[in-house]
Amino acid sequence: MRKQALLFCVFAVSAGFLMWTCSKDSGPTGPGDGGSVTTETRVYSYTVLGSTIIVSIPEDIYSYSYCNGNTLETYSDTSPAHDEPMPFVVSGDTLKFIEGTDTVVLIRMGSGSGLIGQWYVADTDLQNGQVRLDITTSTLTVTITVNNCYVDDFIDSWNCCGTWADSASYDITVLKLSCTQVRLTGNISGEVVTISWDTDGNMTFTSNNTGHAAHTWYENPTSCPNFYPDWYYTDFLYMNPKNTPAAKRAERPFVPRVKKHSIFR
Repeated sequence: MRKQALLFCVFAVSAGFLMWTCSKDSGPTGPGDGGSVTTETRVYSYTVLGSTIIVSIPEDIYSYSYCNGNTLETYSDTSPAHDEPMPFVVSGDTLKFIEGTDTVVLIRMGSGSGLIGQWYVADTDLQNGQVRLDITTSTLTVTITVNNCYVDDFIDSWNCCGTWADSASYDITVLKLSCTQVRLTGNISGEVVTISWDTDGNMTFTSNNTGHAAHTWYENPTSCPNFYPDWYYTDFLYMNPKNTPAAKRAERPFVPRVKKHSIFR
């Protein structure tokens, strides 16, 4: 399957230490839209050398699993411990981190002076997420909150890539019910398929066809195989083709997106 469309823009300072993720979707994704809220917090020690904060980053190990056919594979990666220099400028209640031509601007909320205080990344849509820094005399705490909209991800993928898009291949109407549920209606077969996501990104397929059993595809599987249900291809997509050569492309196997499970990576 093709690569999924780019869904997030990432603004990074100092090799990814401080990141801001923002949704590509023009419409805001708020808690009322049913999104899955992910929050991670990291606490670091730091020192200041002139106009540079030097943050001590500990070793970080992350891993995920995926299916290679019927075989469960596990991938692990280690980021070694290191000191991360972050040039900065403080002016009143404004803090700027500078990396080359890139700058992250934060605004202090509440009391504090110099670097000390609670800081929020400026000019961001708080419905999509937020980045907060809490700086004391000895620690720097980064809290990143992101509201995930799985359905926007799915619809971007469905419409991606011109004549090879699913939308160009199948006579199927796609309706966003919430950020965690989408309805697909076959305009030829009349079958209605609902895909639902849980907070871990696992996808459950259900159908109004009683002969099509509910099936779950797992984002981070513990056993294999791990595919979309067979009926989704053979009895749903294939039964609702558009009159284009691209409609035959569903014969290509689905290769799931593998996500990194830390917002900080």
